Amino acid sequence: MTNLLEIKSYIRDFVEDNLEPAFANKVYWIGERVNVPTYPYCLLSVIAENKDKRTSRQEGHILYGDERERITTRYKTCTITVGVYNAFVSEVYEEVDMDIAKEFTYEQIDYLEGAFEDFPINNLFSVQSVSPIRQLHEVVDGGYMYRYEIDLTIGYNEEVIKEAPIGQGVVVDIENEDKRKIEFIVTVTDTVDVNI
Repeated sequence: MTNLLEIKSYIRDFVEDNLEPAFANKVYWIGERVNVPTYPYCLLSVIAENKDKRTSRQEGHILYGDERERITTRYKTCTITVGVYNAFVSEVYEEVDMDIAKEFTYEQIDYLEGAFEDFPINNLFSVQSVSPIRQLHEVVDGGYMYRYEIDLTIGYNEEVIKEAPIGQGVVVDIENEDKRKIEFIVTVTDTVDVNI
């Protein structure tokens, strides 16, 4: 059964495997409790999660035994932002180093963009689209923070297991042309008793 936590873990591992060693143990999901990360680092965030109503379906699987369950499979889409951050502090580095830091950051997001466009098929989710790279640099005290981002739209099936409603026996009375009463009794075990 696929859920978003499994997908997030898979994406974090995939991103970390496709970045330079400078990013080792520096790939985070927004909302994680971490200290202020050191540069360079990568930040992941879920922007939107939507159920695609066109392809949602309810499967008629009812599991028998001690429990009765209904499995509902919903096709969902999710937009995830992948951001790569790096800093340049003018007091420490020279102008040449500024260009190197900027280029290094761009190369990382460019490589990730290509890796997600050629994303391998797996049983958790599929990458539907990858946005163009966005440049979001900021001026910070004594230098620049280089930031590039891409958005991924992924699709996946989410299975929700619900306990099927258990009702009491239902009696349906039907009269035929001979005015004989036909009685159907449906019980919890889904057997049908016919009394004529």
